[in-house]
Amino acid sequence: MRSYGVLLLWLLWLSGGFGTTVVAEPITETRSIRLDDQAGPSITANEAVYYLPASATLAFEQASAPGFNDRWQALGERTINLGQQSIGAWLRFEVHNPLAQPQERWLVIEPPTLDQVDVRVRHAATWGPVYSAGDALPFSVRPLPTRQLAYPITIAAGETATVYLRLRSLEFMVVPMRLETPAYYKAHEHKMQLLLSLFFGAMLAMLVYNACLYLFTRDRSYLWYVAYLFSVIGYELSLTGLGQRYLWPEFSGFSVRAYMLFVCLSFLFAAQFVRTFLRLTAYPGWMLWANNLILIYWALAAGVTLLEPELLRFLFPVSLAFLSSVLGFATTVTLWRKGSSSAKYLTLAWSVLTVSTLLLILALEGFVPHSPLLLNSQVIGFTLEFVLLSIALVERINQERIGRIQAQREALLASERLAAEREAHLQAQQEALEQQRQANEELERRVQERTQSLIKTNEELAAANAELVHINAVDPLCGVHNRRHFETYFTEEINRAKRSGTPVALLIIEIDLFKEINEAFGHPLGDKCIQALASLLSEYTKRAGDLTARLEGATFIMVLPGAVAAEAHALAERICYETSDMRIEYGSATVSFSASIGVVSWTPERGDDSFGFLQAASKALRLAQQEGRNRACLGER
Repeated sequence: MRSYGVLLLWLLWLSGGFGTTVVAEPITETRSIRLDDQAGPSITANEAVYYLPASATLAFEQASAPGFNDRWQALGERTINLGQQSIGAWLRFEVHNPLAQPQERWLVIEPPTLDQVDVRVRHAATWGPVYSAGDALPFSVRPLPTRQLAYPITIAAGETATVYLRLRSLEFMVVPMRLETPAYYKAHEHKMQLLLSLFFGAMLAMLVYNACLYLFTRDRSYLWYVAYLFSVIGYELSLTGLGQRYLWPEFSGFSVRAYMLFVCLSFLFAAQFVRTFLRLTAYPGWMLWANNLILIYWALAAGVTLLEPELLRFLFPVSLAFLSSVLGFATTVTLWRKGSSSAKYLTLAWSVLTVSTLLLILALEGFVPHSPLLLNSQVIGFTLEFVLLSIALVERINQERIGRIQAQREALLASERLAAEREAHLQAQQEALEQQRQANEELERRVQERTQSLIKTNEELAAANAELVHINAVDPLCGVHNRRHFETYFTEEINRAKRSGTPVALLIIEIDLFKEINEAFGHPLGDKCIQALASLLSEYTKRAGDLTARLEGATFIMVLPGAVAAEAHALAERICYETSDMRIEYGSATVSFSASIGVVSWTPERGDDSFGFLQAASKALRLAQQEGRNRACLGER
């Protein structure tokens, strides 16, 4: 109950608020998506338009007819959020292939919670086939065997094609989309599968362990903890698409209900866990009444989801999710203030999950840049939440053990005072103490096992987080830092230089005629040239604070804190000389290349920022290229 404030936030994000409708704006000029990015961009509301049909039987040919052009509307949001549409909705966007050969991309929609999405591409003179996927369809009909909704799209050389999407869903239509090459998708999905395997492995380990504890102790807190954990696992299986991919691929009737069913069960079992674990029956008043109402409502909502999911919206689940979360949080905070240490852990667990979900929502809404860590923050939050709940259960075992030990001491003192008169009774008491000692040893053993399990889980999470941080900061081709890391670092370095009054040098290095090298010898040789230049630049940035990063393509950037203009220019000339002196072995041929460098250096003052440095260095780079390349030019402020 208290920790499923995260599900409330997720539902609020899906709905865009309590029943928010789509904000329509007139179409001014939509941008075509260029397919020159190997990774593939995310498709934002600025690149897509939508149409809300009056009939659910509208065909693709009708939607693309000239008479419908004035019915398409622009979206005035960061993300593609169409709200709840009973008839359905349409989306379209344009894709341009500027290259001289056909390109294949996969259109990926994640999370895959929509009932049905039909995709069709309109080329210059023909239509492509219709691809369909969604929760309401068997997995076997999907065009690609992926856990997300994924559709293959091939664009001919120099072609601009229009992609149409027809959407149907009982839930709110939030459509995060991205275009990716098959190779990029598979590499990214491999990393995601590793993270999800760690998550589900940790969750299943906690589920099995606490189920065993329930069998041994018969404490119903463990039973409801296991039921709650099982519901969250089902929720994540449905949200990530792994459930339909591996567990219920052909059961579309269950698949279309699974997401909301597990949401309802998670609220229901979370409320029952709080009731049992915090012993709410001992606190008559508003807390017990609120818990009773929450249990009744979510049991009813789960039943409606199973029997008639179309009627669930009339139960206002978003509003009741908000109310349940607020009441649950108020309950745990109230009991914490009354001295309940168990309520403290429950409040902390809810807070961790809420913060992690807020980070996920901010990333999905476009307020913060996407990264693997942020996009999986809710998964990490769930894991930490259940670790904290497990700690709460362990702590209560310890408290009960301490209470029993205290009772033993009192019983021992009483038996000593009556030893002379009641020797027979003392013997029986000693036997009882021996049994109690064995029970205590068993409890201590369980606590130790549980502690070791938690330590192992934390180590696995730390290793996964470290790997994600490394992936997020390093360019995979040449091993130097990537652009994202440079932008963060350079901003911090400028601020440091402002405080210390020291200069900062910035060099932009670009391989000359790199496009011609690729066309003449192929991309493998181009990659070797990029790697060789990256290795050379790394040799000159070994001081503390120096940085080499790959900006894009065959363009690199160097940051040299404390270097004045003359020093930076001399170093750039040396790099030009050593670059032109390098030789790349390619088959039976030996290939050389050169580089042009733009150099700037000054002491930043108030009002200076990274953009000013980059603009000046880029101007110097263009000057070096105009003067014949293979040289370094010093730019001015």
